[in-house]
Amino acid sequence: MNEVRTLVSLNPSSEKGLKVNRIFEVVLYLPKFVQVRRSKINQDEEAEGSLYIIFAFIGFVIAILFSLFWSVTMGALFFFQMDTSYFDDISDSDDGTDTSSAAAVNAYLAEDADDAANDAAGGADTLIRMQMTGKDDLAWSFVKVTLSVGDNVYTCNVVSGDACTITQSAGSDDNAWEPGEYIFLSEGTAEICSASGCNVGISVTNGGHTVAGDTSQMVD
Repeated sequence: MNEVRTLVSLNPSSEKGLKVNRIFEVVLYLPKFVQVRRSKINQDEEAEGSLYIIFAFIGFVIAILFSLFWSVTMGALFFFQMDTSYFDDISDSDDGTDTSSAAAVNAYLAEDADDAANDAAGGADTLIRMQMTGKDDLAWSFVKVTLSVGDNVYTCNVVSGDACTITQSAGSDDNAWEPGEYIFLSEGTAEICSASGCNVGISVTNGGHTVAGDTSQMVD
């Protein structure tokens, strides 16, 4: 082909010869042009592929960071919104204000106070002796003790002036009914039992929750 090109170049005797010579030059340059163009396309494809890889890596990193942020946020929300009754139980059990769990785990026993019920005492009979069992102190500000005889209901209080008076014995805290402590229920402003053989109903609640125990006691 070089020989042909040389021959054409050596005989540019006419305009037609010049045109033929240019055609040969174009034909000879065409393979090189194709090669250069293909190389350029390959470079562009490689650059585009690299960009895809970079974008994919950036997206992966963003997804990992978002996942970590979401986990931390949800964990914090769960911690701050969870039920704190367990911590309240721990703090309240020390001061006797734990009304929910204490009512469930505490109980009391009731027995006759061995003080004969009669009219002569003029409403001063000691009727019932009760002992608290369990692990929590019950604050008197949350405790409600009532006695009932027939259709009559009497409220007991550690402060005098009610129909029934509560007297503590052997406890160290006057503001709470402590486990193991005895209390005595006596007639206050009302005569609850006027004769021996008086069946007295008993109800004890702590913060509105019923405390388990004897529901009645025969007073002699």
